[in-house]
Amino acid sequence: MRNVLTPRMPQSKIIATDRSAETMMPDAPDAMPPYRPEQQLFSDPVIDRLMAVTMTLAAEVYILRERIGDLESRLAGDDSSASGTPAGERSAQAAAFAAHVLGPLLGEQQSRGPQ
Repeated sequence: MRNVLTPRMPQSKIIATDRSAETMMPDAPDAMPPYRPEQQLFSDPVIDRLMAVTMTLAAEVYILRERIGDLESRLAGDDSSASGTPAGERSAQAAAFAAHVLGPLLGEQQSRGPQ
């Protein structure tokens, strides 16, 4: 049975029945490369995919925060936009955001329940 998380290949392109040996026949110069398993960091591949989605959304949130901050400073009449912020300060803000997003991976709860 095929794992639902792996990309499906057309039946006509499969040249071996063993999943580890599945490859595509190069009938066109722009044919896809052979199937390779994805890098897996956690015991369950679903967790890897959830982490990828989480990191992608976190990156988008950071970008939106920068843009909103820039717009707010322009509306307030300040000419110091995000591009005018010193690189050290932007780096510190990015590090603080990353620590906030990645903090739960350490397994430390922010609010502990009753003992």
